[in-house]
Amino acid sequence: MKKPTILLFAICFTLMSVSAGMAAEVDFTGEYYIEGIYNSNPNLRDTDLARYYRQMRLQVQTDFKVTEDLKLTTRFDALEKVWNSDDSATTAITSDDDPDAGNIDFDRAYMTIISKVGMFMLGRQEGVTWGTTWADDEDDTDRFKWVLPLDVAKGKLIFALIAEKTTENDVVPDITTGKDNDKYYLGTIYKRENFDGGLLLGHYDFNRVPDPQQREALDKLKDEGYEGVEGLTQFSILARGYAAAARADALAVAGGGTATNVAAFEDANDHPGMAATLAAVGTAPTVLGRKGATAEASVWLVSPYFKGKFDKFGIQAELDYCFGTVEYSDDGYTEPDHDVNAFSYFLEGTADAGPVTFQAGWAHRSGDADETDTDEEGMGYFAPGLDWEKMFILSSDYHNLNTSLAGIGNHVGDGFITFSRPLLDGFQMPYIGADYSVRDDITIGLLAAMSTADDTVAGWDDDQGVEVDAKFTWQLMDNLEYQATVAYLSAGDYWKKGDATADLDDLYCLFSRLTMTF
Repeated sequence: MKKPTILLFAICFTLMSVSAGMAAEVDFTGEYYIEGIYNSNPNLRDTDLARYYRQMRLQVQTDFKVTEDLKLTTRFDALEKVWNSDDSATTAITSDDDPDAGNIDFDRAYMTIISKVGMFMLGRQEGVTWGTTWADDEDDTDRFKWVLPLDVAKGKLIFALIAEKTTENDVVPDITTGKDNDKYYLGTIYKRENFDGGLLLGHYDFNRVPDPQQREALDKLKDEGYEGVEGLTQFSILARGYAAAARADALAVAGGGTATNVAAFEDANDHPGMAATLAAVGTAPTVLGRKGATAEASVWLVSPYFKGKFDKFGIQAELDYCFGTVEYSDDGYTEPDHDVNAFSYFLEGTADAGPVTFQAGWAHRSGDADETDTDEEGMGYFAPGLDWEKMFILSSDYHNLNTSLAGIGNHVGDGFITFSRPLLDGFQMPYIGADYSVRDDITIGLLAAMSTADDTVAGWDDDQGVEVDAKFTWQLMDNLEYQATVAYLSAGDYWKKGDATADLDDLYCLFSRLTMTF
């Protein structure tokens, strides 16, 4: 880590120092922020310990303009960390999820070529963004992008083609070649001075992707220390145990298996602790034994959007609809095909009344609380929509409540193709609010929403509660902004997770951020 970091800094400083004598122009932009987060009781219990911490990040983008028609763009993040964690510029910061993680992360590098037949962008660049922020999950993606703008009817008509490599499996050991995950998009946008709208058609050609039930099973086995289950070798003894009808009583420990039968099962398989492991992983081995650890998915996306401002009134809306098939037979499993049929949409209107701007909207994302059937209707699994961030507690990840709220997370969970109950259950959420410009550099706002789960597990209540957010923004200088949010969730019975006797306690969060841009 040390040598590459020093080399990269040396290159950057050399380019800066000699830029006057070079043909290329170099431009630096970015931001540095420090933020503080306070969560009163993440598990919605009055016995919770409050969590308070600060974190920071430096992000720098560099544009090398070689000619008028050729540009190279790079971007890196540095010191993206919680305060009082390792911050050495030459020491690797390791973790279970990313053992090679370090202090500096170069996340983007792509070239832009402007030609007579359109603009080409090739390399690692921004992706998973379209139209409004609804259903967006801005990420760093490896893609080929072609854009052609045309002047049409006093506006701009833009066509775009994108080919994106999501997973490359041909260079990974022990995985069959030709089993990549790819995305393809065709988009068109029409822009006028006060409005724009567009239509996106997408195709997800995924050859190695778990469905929600497979993902849940993999997560449970990983939690119990079982890794590398792609070939079913690590947990074959578990699968055999589940298949043995004579040992059913021993395997169903949670259902009343006797101590004698459990001991006999463990002795017969020379596996002490097997009963406890089986109780922890539940049906995970049978799921993977029936379906395998991954499937093949052919999913299509249709997404129209519109946003505009007409005098004092504004409107924005977007619909995202996914349909297709998940197949298991190509990997030798007998599980019948699953039908994908999921959607999400939102509609929002605004009205200006002097220094006050009112807003009201409706958001709906389809849910699917039954992983055992052959329908995949949970839109959050395919598009969590993290960038929308309308409500601070329920639909953002600023505070880590996206994975820890009540032990199950919030609407966005841990992102694309991950398992969390609220992510899969979807939601319906009306909201209303107002922003008041106290003066040119200070704005205060109030926003309230009532959320209901779109689909729930049997026995769970669908009432997720009411959230109220109060926001304060102060533009201290042209390049320095302070933001503060106080968010309060009056928790609904959904967070009892089917336990009618559970005693919930409401949650409030405090958030502040100081951002310098350059």
